[in-house]
Amino acid sequence: MNNPFADYAGSEFVQIENMYAASVFGPARNKEMFFGRDELIKNIINSLTTTNTKCIVLYGQKKSGKSSVLYHLEQQLKEHDVFCVRFSLGEIIAESLTSAAFFYKIIVTIKRKLEEISQGGTTPKIACPTLSELEESGSLAAIETLQNFQKSCKETQAWEHKRLIVMIDEFTYLYTAILKKEISDSFMKNWKNIIETGLFNAVLVGQDVMPKFQARYSNEFGVAGNIRLSYLDTVSAQQLIERPVWDKQRDRSRYLGESVAKIIDLTAGSPYYIQIFCNQLVKYMNAREKICVTEADIREVTEELVSGNNALDAMCFDGLLTAGDADLEEIPANDTIKVVQEIAKMSEKHGYCSRKDINVLGPAKDDQIIQDLERRKVLVVPQTNFYKIAVQLFQKWLLKH
Repeated sequence: MNNPFADYAGSEFVQIENMYAASVFGPARNKEMFFGRDELIKNIINSLTTTNTKCIVLYGQKKSGKSSVLYHLEQQLKEHDVFCVRFSLGEIIAESLTSAAFFYKIIVTIKRKLEEISQGGTTPKIACPTLSELEESGSLAAIETLQNFQKSCKETQAWEHKRLIVMIDEFTYLYTAILKKEISDSFMKNWKNIIETGLFNAVLVGQDVMPKFQARYSNEFGVAGNIRLSYLDTVSAQQLIERPVWDKQRDRSRYLGESVAKIIDLTAGSPYYIQIFCNQLVKYMNAREKICVTEADIREVTEELVSGNNALDAMCFDGLLTAGDADLEEIPANDTIKVVQEIAKMSEKHGYCSRKDINVLGPAKDDQIIQDLERRKVLVVPQTNFYKIAVQLFQKWLLKH
């Protein structure tokens, strides 16, 4: 029988570059750290550039990779005859999110992007109304501004057929603001009016509370196509685990035995949890001068992440506990954690948890939380009325806290 360690015996250790560190707390801008979303991006581009789709809604769990998709979508759209601008509602939510401020942000973002690229050639002009003018006229001044911009595009060489695409991250902040009565309920009517003009296409990105947002404003979202971003498929998850630490000297994976499969089980293929795990794994390997990974190493790193000095804190799992800020009043995170703790305990014993074993907050409330967790893929359902937690790292963390 071949010894899997033979090639490594006596080898001189070389520090492994930790490519995961930069992506754990922000979008994965490096192409070498971005896997499994190419077909998704291709389909979005096709919808925006060759069909009559006016709006794409992309949503999913917090930290599911939405901002990374948005970044790479923007990069690939440069290859098409489009003018793309992008911003996050998080940039204005801290100040004052009003209808006027929202439309002002769109127009100012267009103006600034034009200024950035103006040195490369002639660009169309856009006249930016004041915030006061937008407050007085609602969406009318914004529509007129964009109509004039469209006219300027048609009169500018190389811009005659460009399509304007507005990409907005954290769009579900609007839902939170509406529910808290911080912004008028009429905002969505103004949004519908402006998107139906066809002056631009939109890509709206939000948290898992988006279906509730859309259900409340079904007419206003009627022009939108929906895409939910979920976990990576097995092949893509394996690539994210192996490729950033590939042993280039021997042109082979550093992972031995079933160690890759163990990480996929622990993370359910979530790019966020893969990067958290592998970030700690690379630190572990460098500290011990290890150049290959065994199943025993996976167990060691798992234990580091669920207990001790390097243990993850609760904020790392907030995307599993709630669908978004607007959902906190309906399903408080503290209630959800009580239910998932019970599921974790029973699953540790039997590999799954039966519905009849869950009696935490009463049948109605428990059912509401279970259904929400199932819808958001936090729970997997091996058979009817039996549940287990998809991200096993979360289950192991729950059992320690």
